[in-house]
Amino acid sequence: MAQFEDAHKRNIKYQLIGFALVNSYANDNRITSNTQATMGAGAGFRMELPISRQHTDRDVRFAPGIEIITEGVNFDSYYFAQGYSILYDGNMAYNHSIRMTEICIPLVMRFSFTKKEESLKNYFYCTAGWELKYTLQAKTTITNTADGSQIYSGAISLPYEHQFLGSNEGNDIVVSLGLNHNLFLSKHSVVFDLGYRYGLSRTIYTGNMNSNNVLFRGSNISFGIGLRL
Repeated sequence: MAQFEDAHKRNIKYQLIGFALVNSYANDNRITSNTQATMGAGAGFRMELPISRQHTDRDVRFAPGIEIITEGVNFDSYYFAQGYSILYDGNMAYNHSIRMTEICIPLVMRFSFTKKEESLKNYFYCTAGWELKYTLQAKTTITNTADGSQIYSGAISLPYEHQFLGSNEGNDIVVSLGLNHNLFLSKHSVVFDLGYRYGLSRTIYTGNMNSNNVLFRGSNISFGIGLRL
């Protein structure tokens, strides 16, 4: 039993990865138009804890981690300045450019398609699970599309429609498919990872001083490369 536990501990793996994001946002096209997601990027660390025994056909691991992501979205919409009428007339004469930075804590299960990972040069794996995310920073720039003048540029709050723990905490469903390329004469490997995140709650965008009330749901596809140690 002691020998098994020692081998189990030695088999803990660590993963460092950087990735690019292709984002997609769904919002109400009655009050927004020309929605365009901007490219995003991120980096993360995961610790892989083995939970399957050596005689099983598949290597199964619990892989908690932490990631930082930056992403953004642009769309045209209305703008109601304080003290002015809030009767919406269909005018979408203002461009809103939002950039946000999030801290994410993924809690996923990792499933290998083989139990002989380290003896193969290449092998595939998949992950599936859930992640908690916290909006670390958000900023918007609001511009009048008629003359290009800037109405506002600064920090904003982006609460979630259905709060989880707090207004700035959201959560995603996360899945990925990856390829491990083992390095020659080493227990380390290069990781190529294709992931997908789907937001379970919409974000509420209120512009500058409640100038707007736009809800949007985000999802993204990530393309990552990293090192597994």
